[in-house]
Amino acid sequence: GLNIYSQKDLGIASFPVFLQDAVVYTDDLKYVMNVNNADRSFSVFKIHEDSLELVQKQQTDYDYPNAMASRGNLVYVLHIDGGLQGFQIDASGKTTPISNATLQFDTNIGAFVNVTINNSATSLVVTSASGKAYVVQLDALGGFKSATETDFENKNPFGSAFMNENTIAITNAFNSSVGIYTIDSNNKLDLISESIAKNRALCWLRIDGDKRYVFATNTPEGKVYTYDLKNLDAELPLVSRSTPPPSRNTTNQGDAIFPYAYSDLVVTENYIYVLDGLNERIDVYSIQSDGSLVLDTSKGFSNYPIINMVSGGFNGFSKN
Repeated sequence: GLNIYSQKDLGIASFPVFLQDAVVYTDDLKYVMNVNNADRSFSVFKIHEDSLELVQKQQTDYDYPNAMASRGNLVYVLHIDGGLQGFQIDASGKTTPISNATLQFDTNIGAFVNVTINNSATSLVVTSASGKAYVVQLDALGGFKSATETDFENKNPFGSAFMNENTIAITNAFNSSVGIYTIDSNNKLDLISESIAKNRALCWLRIDGDKRYVFATNTPEGKVYTYDLKNLDAELPLVSRSTPPPSRNTTNQGDAIFPYAYSDLVVTENYIYVLDGLNERIDVYSIQSDGSLVLDTSKGFSNYPIINMVSGGFNGFSKN
Protein backbone atom coordinates (compact mmCIF):
# COMPACT_ATOMS: atom_id res chain seq x y z
CA GLY A 1 0.00 0.00 0.00
CA LEU A 2 1.13 3.53 -0.78
CA ASN A 3 0.99 6.28 1.79
CA ILE A 4 -2.17 8.36 1.34
CA TYR A 5 -1.99 12.16 1.48
CA SER A 6 -4.69 14.74 1.73
CA GLN A 7 -5.50 17.09 -1.15
CA LYS A 8 -4.05 19.90 0.96
CA ASP A 9 -0.67 18.12 0.92
CA LEU A 10 -0.69 17.25 -2.74
CA GLY A 11 -2.53 20.13 -4.34
CA ILE A 12 -4.94 19.51 -7.20
CA ALA A 13 -3.75 17.32 -10.05
CA SER A 14 -3.56 17.88 -13.77
CA PHE A 15 -6.28 19.03 -16.15
CA PRO A 16 -7.25 15.84 -18.03
CA VAL A 17 -6.81 17.13 -21.58
CA PHE A 18 -3.10 17.75 -20.96
CA LEU A 19 -2.04 14.69 -18.99
CA GLN A 20 1.24 13.62 -20.56
CA ASP A 21 4.23 14.27 -18.28
CA ALA A 22 2.10 15.57 -15.42
CA VAL A 23 4.06 12.88 -13.53
CA VAL A 24 7.81 12.35 -14.11
CA TYR A 25 10.71 10.46 -12.56
CA THR A 26 14.20 11.68 -11.86
CA ASP A 27 16.81 9.88 -13.98
CA ASP A 28 17.97 7.74 -11.07
CA LEU A 29 14.38 6.64 -10.32
CA LYS A 30 14.74 7.67 -6.68
CA TYR A 31 12.06 10.37 -6.86
CA VAL A 32 8.78 10.89 -8.64
CA MET A 33 7.16 14.31 -9.11
CA ASN A 34 3.68 15.50 -10.03
CA VAL A 35 2.20 18.89 -10.90
CA ASN A 36 -0.46 20.48 -8.69
CA ASN A 37 -2.66 22.79 -10.70
CA ALA A 38 -4.61 25.08 -8.43
CA ASP A 39 -1.86 26.08 -6.00
CA ARG A 40 1.05 26.73 -8.39
CA SER A 41 3.22 23.87 -7.22
CA PHE A 42 4.64 20.41 -7.84
CA SER A 43 5.22 17.62 -5.32
CA VAL A 44 8.35 15.49 -4.90
CA PHE A 45 8.10 11.95 -3.52
CA LYS A 46 10.88 9.58 -2.52
CA ILE A 47 10.27 6.06 -3.84
CA HIS A 48 10.47 3.24 -1.28
CA GLU A 49 9.90 -0.44 -1.98
CA ASP A 50 6.24 -0.34 -0.96
CA SER A 51 5.42 3.34 -0.42
CA LEU A 52 5.99 6.93 -1.44
CA GLU A 53 7.35 9.53 0.99
CA LEU A 54 6.36 13.15 0.42
CA VAL A 55 9.62 15.13 0.46
CA GLN A 56 8.53 18.59 -0.63
CA LYS A 57 5.86 20.65 -2.33
CA GLN A 58 7.65 23.29 -4.40
CA GLN A 59 5.83 26.48 -5.35
CA THR A 60 6.17 27.84 -8.89
CA ASP A 61 5.89 31.39 -10.23
CA TYR A 62 3.04 30.81 -12.70
CA ASP A 63 -0.58 29.64 -12.65
CA TYR A 64 -1.71 26.12 -13.50
CA PRO A 65 1.35 23.87 -13.94
CA ASN A 66 0.45 20.98 -16.25
CA ALA A 67 3.62 19.23 -17.54
CA MET A 68 7.17 18.51 -16.41
CA ALA A 69 10.53 17.39 -17.80
CA SER A 70 13.55 16.18 -15.82
CA ARG A 71 17.16 15.34 -16.64
CA GLY A 72 20.02 14.90 -14.17
CA ASN A 73 19.56 17.44 -11.38
CA LEU A 74 17.25 19.65 -13.47
CA VAL A 75 13.44 19.89 -13.43
CA TYR A 76 11.32 22.06 -15.73
CA VAL A 77 7.65 22.89 -15.20
CA LEU A 78 5.35 24.12 -17.98
CA HIS A 79 2.16 26.01 -17.13
CA ILE A 80 -0.96 26.05 -19.24
CA ASP A 81 -0.78 29.80 -19.99
CA GLY A 82 2.85 29.58 -21.12
CA GLY A 83 4.91 30.03 -17.99
CA LEU A 84 8.08 27.91 -17.99
CA GLN A 85 10.30 27.56 -14.93
CA GLY A 86 13.41 25.54 -14.08
CA PHE A 87 14.56 24.04 -10.78
CA GLN A 88 17.49 22.08 -9.47
CA ILE A 89 16.85 18.94 -7.40
CA ASP A 90 19.51 17.65 -4.99
CA ALA A 91 20.30 14.14 -3.76
CA SER A 92 17.78 14.47 -0.91
CA GLY A 93 14.92 15.43 -3.25
CA LYS A 94 14.91 19.11 -2.29
CA THR A 95 14.26 21.56 -5.11
CA THR A 96 15.34 25.18 -5.58
CA PRO A 97 14.45 27.60 -8.42
CA ILE A 98 17.15 28.40 -11.00
CA SER A 99 17.58 32.18 -11.02
CA ASN A 100 17.68 32.66 -14.81
CA ALA A 101 15.16 29.94 -15.71
CA THR A 102 11.81 31.73 -15.83
CA LEU A 103 10.07 32.52 -19.09
CA GLN A 104 6.57 33.66 -20.03
CA PHE A 105 5.48 32.81 -23.57
CA ASP A 106 2.73 34.79 -25.32
CA THR A 107 -0.45 34.30 -23.27
CA ASN A 108 -2.67 35.14 -26.27
CA ILE A 109 -1.86 32.12 -28.40
CA GLY A 110 -3.70 29.38 -26.51
CA ALA A 111 -2.96 26.52 -24.15
CA PHE A 112 0.58 25.25 -23.69
CA VAL A 113 0.68 21.49 -23.66
CA ASN A 114 3.99 19.68 -23.19
CA VAL A 115 7.69 20.15 -22.43
CA THR A 116 10.45 17.65 -23.12
CA ILE A 117 14.24 17.69 -22.71
CA ASN A 118 17.09 16.04 -24.61
CA ASN A 119 19.59 13.67 -22.98
CA SER A 120 22.39 16.21 -22.64
CA ALA A 121 20.07 18.78 -21.02
CA THR A 122 20.96 21.41 -23.60
CA SER A 123 17.54 21.84 -25.25
CA LEU A 124 13.87 21.91 -24.26
CA VAL A 125 10.96 21.73 -26.71
CA VAL A 126 7.63 23.28 -25.66
CA THR A 127 4.42 22.59 -27.59
CA SER A 128 1.19 24.57 -27.63
CA ALA A 129 -2.32 23.93 -28.91
CA SER A 130 -2.10 27.22 -30.80
CA GLY A 131 0.02 25.77 -33.59
CA LYS A 132 3.38 26.96 -32.29
CA ALA A 133 6.32 25.15 -30.72
CA TYR A 134 9.47 26.53 -29.11
CA VAL A 135 13.07 25.40 -28.76
CA VAL A 136 14.62 26.67 -25.50
CA GLN A 137 18.40 26.44 -25.30
CA LEU A 138 19.90 25.84 -21.84
CA ASP A 139 23.18 26.96 -20.30
CA ALA A 140 25.53 24.74 -18.28
CA LEU A 141 23.54 25.32 -15.06
CA GLY A 142 20.13 24.78 -16.62
CA GLY A 143 19.26 28.45 -17.16
CA PHE A 144 17.57 29.76 -20.29
CA LYS A 145 19.84 31.12 -23.05
CA SER A 146 17.27 31.59 -25.83
CA ALA A 147 13.76 30.63 -26.95
CA THR A 148 12.94 30.29 -30.66
CA GLU A 149 9.43 29.89 -32.12
CA THR A 150 8.43 27.56 -34.95
CA ASP A 151 5.04 28.09 -36.60
CA PHE A 152 3.26 24.76 -37.21
CA GLU A 153 0.59 26.49 -39.31
CA ASN A 154 -2.57 24.34 -39.46
CA LYS A 155 -1.40 21.85 -36.85
CA ASN A 156 -1.60 21.58 -33.07
CA PRO A 157 1.70 20.23 -31.72
CA PHE A 158 0.88 18.20 -28.61
CA GLY A 159 2.99 15.29 -27.38
CA SER A 160 6.73 15.24 -27.95
CA ALA A 161 9.69 12.95 -27.29
CA PHE A 162 13.36 13.37 -28.16
CA MET A 163 14.94 10.57 -30.17
CA ASN A 164 18.48 11.96 -29.94
CA GLU A 165 20.09 15.30 -29.18
CA ASN A 166 18.50 17.19 -32.09
CA THR A 167 15.73 14.94 -33.41
CA ILE A 168 12.26 14.87 -31.90
CA ALA A 169 8.92 13.19 -32.62
CA ILE A 170 5.81 15.37 -32.22
CA THR A 171 2.11 14.57 -32.56
CA ASN A 172 -0.10 17.17 -34.25
CA ALA A 173 -3.63 16.85 -32.91
CA PHE A 174 -5.39 19.05 -35.48
CA ASN A 175 -4.44 16.99 -38.53
CA SER A 176 -3.80 13.77 -36.59
CA SER A 177 -0.22 13.38 -37.75
CA VAL A 178 3.08 12.32 -36.27
CA GLY A 179 6.12 14.21 -37.51
CA ILE A 180 9.86 13.79 -37.06
CA TYR A 181 11.66 17.12 -36.68
CA THR A 182 15.25 18.23 -36.31
CA ILE A 183 16.51 21.33 -34.51
CA ASP A 184 18.41 23.34 -37.11
CA SER A 185 21.26 25.84 -36.67
CA ASN A 186 18.72 28.63 -36.05
CA ASN A 187 16.97 26.58 -33.34
CA LYS A 188 13.91 26.10 -35.51
CA LEU A 189 12.10 22.76 -35.86
CA ASP A 190 12.42 21.38 -39.42
CA LEU A 191 10.06 18.59 -40.55
CA ILE A 192 11.93 15.64 -42.11
CA SER A 193 9.17 13.00 -42.30
CA GLU A 194 5.50 12.76 -41.44
CA SER A 195 2.55 10.37 -41.36
CA ILE A 196 -1.03 11.65 -41.38
CA ALA A 197 -3.65 9.35 -39.83
CA LYS A 198 -6.74 11.33 -40.96
CA ASN A 199 -8.52 10.60 -37.70
CA ARG A 200 -9.43 12.69 -34.68
CA ALA A 201 -7.06 13.94 -32.01
CA LEU A 202 -3.82 12.02 -32.30
CA CYS A 203 -2.38 13.54 -29.15
CA TRP A 204 0.32 11.77 -27.13
CA LEU A 205 3.31 9.66 -27.98
CA ARG A 206 6.28 7.68 -26.68
CA ILE A 207 9.29 6.04 -28.34
CA ASP A 208 10.46 2.54 -27.42
CA GLY A 209 13.88 2.07 -25.87
CA ASP A 210 15.42 0.65 -29.05
CA LYS A 211 14.16 3.58 -31.16
CA ARG A 212 12.28 1.18 -33.45
CA TYR A 213 8.76 2.55 -33.09
CA VAL A 214 6.74 5.60 -32.14
CA PHE A 215 3.49 4.82 -30.32
CA ALA A 216 0.82 7.54 -30.42
CA THR A 217 -2.65 7.64 -28.85
CA ASN A 218 -5.84 8.52 -30.66
CA THR A 219 -7.57 10.04 -27.66
CA PRO A 220 -11.30 9.91 -28.53
CA GLU A 221 -11.15 6.53 -30.31
CA GLY A 222 -9.07 4.66 -27.74
CA LYS A 223 -6.51 3.40 -30.24
CA VAL A 224 -2.73 3.29 -30.15
CA TYR A 225 -0.96 3.88 -33.48
CA THR A 226 2.45 2.33 -34.20
CA TYR A 227 4.90 4.01 -36.59
CA ASP A 228 8.11 2.47 -37.92
CA LEU A 229 11.30 4.54 -37.38
CA LYS A 230 13.54 2.40 -39.58
CA ASN A 231 13.83 5.02 -42.32
CA LEU A 232 12.71 8.11 -40.42
CA ASP A 233 14.64 10.58 -42.61
CA ALA A 234 12.46 9.67 -45.60
CA GLU A 235 9.25 8.08 -44.35
CA LEU A 236 7.24 7.27 -41.24
CA PRO A 237 4.97 4.35 -42.16
CA LEU A 238 1.98 3.44 -40.01
CA VAL A 239 2.39 -0.17 -38.85
CA SER A 240 -0.88 -0.77 -37.03
CA ARG A 241 -3.82 0.57 -35.06
CA SER A 242 -4.74 -1.25 -31.86
CA THR A 243 -8.26 -2.39 -31.05
CA PRO A 244 -9.47 -0.83 -27.78
CA PRO A 245 -11.53 -2.66 -25.16
CA PRO A 246 -15.22 -1.68 -24.96
CA SER A 247 -15.97 1.78 -23.61
CA ARG A 248 -18.34 2.08 -20.68
CA ASN A 249 -18.51 5.89 -20.54
CA THR A 250 -18.73 8.87 -22.89
CA THR A 251 -18.17 12.59 -22.57
CA ASN A 252 -18.97 15.54 -24.81
CA GLN A 253 -16.41 18.04 -26.13
CA GLY A 254 -18.30 20.59 -28.19
CA ASP A 255 -20.19 18.66 -30.88
CA ALA A 256 -18.02 15.55 -30.48
CA ILE A 257 -18.73 12.56 -28.26
CA PHE A 258 -15.64 10.94 -26.74
CA PRO A 259 -15.98 7.27 -25.70
CA TYR A 260 -12.32 7.14 -24.59
CA ALA A 261 -9.79 9.54 -23.12
CA TYR A 262 -6.46 7.92 -23.93
CA SER A 263 -3.76 10.22 -22.64
CA ASP A 264 -0.52 9.35 -20.90
CA LEU A 265 1.27 6.17 -21.96
CA VAL A 266 4.36 4.19 -20.94
CA VAL A 267 6.41 1.88 -23.15
CA THR A 268 8.45 -0.98 -21.67
CA GLU A 269 10.41 -3.68 -23.49
CA ASN A 270 7.39 -5.90 -24.14
CA TYR A 271 4.30 -3.91 -23.17
CA ILE A 272 2.64 -0.55 -23.57
CA TYR A 273 0.44 0.89 -20.79
CA VAL A 274 -2.16 3.52 -21.69
CA LEU A 275 -4.17 5.61 -19.25
CA ASP A 276 -7.89 5.85 -20.12
CA GLY A 277 -9.14 8.30 -17.54
CA LEU A 278 -12.71 8.42 -18.81
CA ASN A 279 -13.14 4.68 -18.34
CA GLU A 280 -11.04 4.63 -15.15
CA ARG A 281 -8.51 2.07 -16.27
CA ILE A 282 -5.03 1.42 -17.61
CA ASP A 283 -5.12 -0.68 -20.77
CA VAL A 284 -2.13 -2.94 -21.43
CA TYR A 285 -0.98 -4.09 -24.87
CA SER A 286 1.65 -6.67 -25.74
CA ILE A 287 4.13 -5.36 -28.34
CA GLN A 288 4.54 -7.88 -31.16
CA SER A 289 7.74 -8.34 -33.17
CA ASP A 290 6.30 -6.29 -36.05
CA GLY A 291 5.24 -3.42 -33.75
CA SER A 292 1.54 -4.31 -33.71
CA LEU A 293 -0.26 -4.36 -30.37
CA VAL A 294 -2.44 -7.05 -28.78
CA LEU A 295 -4.65 -6.17 -25.80
CA ASP A 296 -3.72 -8.15 -22.67
CA THR A 297 -6.67 -7.93 -20.29
CA SER A 298 -4.86 -9.98 -17.64
CA LYS A 299 -2.38 -7.16 -17.05
CA GLY A 300 -4.70 -4.16 -17.08
CA PHE A 301 -5.90 -2.08 -14.14
CA SER A 302 -9.47 -0.90 -13.61
CA ASN A 303 -11.76 0.63 -10.99
CA TYR A 304 -8.94 2.17 -8.98
CA PRO A 305 -9.88 5.62 -7.59
CA ILE A 306 -6.66 7.26 -8.83
CA ILE A 307 -7.34 6.32 -12.45
CA ASN A 308 -9.88 9.01 -13.29
CA MET A 309 -10.23 12.30 -15.10
CA VAL A 310 -8.31 14.30 -12.47
CA SER A 311 -5.51 11.84 -11.75
CA GLY A 312 -2.77 13.82 -13.46
CA GLY A 313 -1.49 10.95 -15.56
CA PHE A 314 1.16 8.39 -14.72
CA ASN A 315 4.67 7.64 -15.86
CA GLY A 316 5.83 4.09 -15.66
CA PHE A 317 7.58 2.04 -13.03
CA SER A 318 10.36 2.44 -10.53
CA LYS A 319 13.12 -0.13 -10.06
CA ASN A 320 10.98 -1.62 -7.30
